[in-house]
Amino acid sequence: MQCPTRTVHVGDDVTINVKLADDAAGTVRVEVNGTNCTAAVENGVASIVVSGLFE
Repeated sequence: MQCPTRTVHVGDDVTINVKLADDAAGTVRVEVNGTNCTAAVENGVASIVVSGLFE
């Protein structure tokens, strides 16, 4: 698994892209600051936008 990063500031939106096998299906769940975020897998990728990040 690869997890490239960038500098994030308080209040920034961040997109988390999860790359799976091309034929993967279902949903992906990511926990951020105690909140579960989910996205459907399409063509092997799930993209989750996390808003309102805080310290």
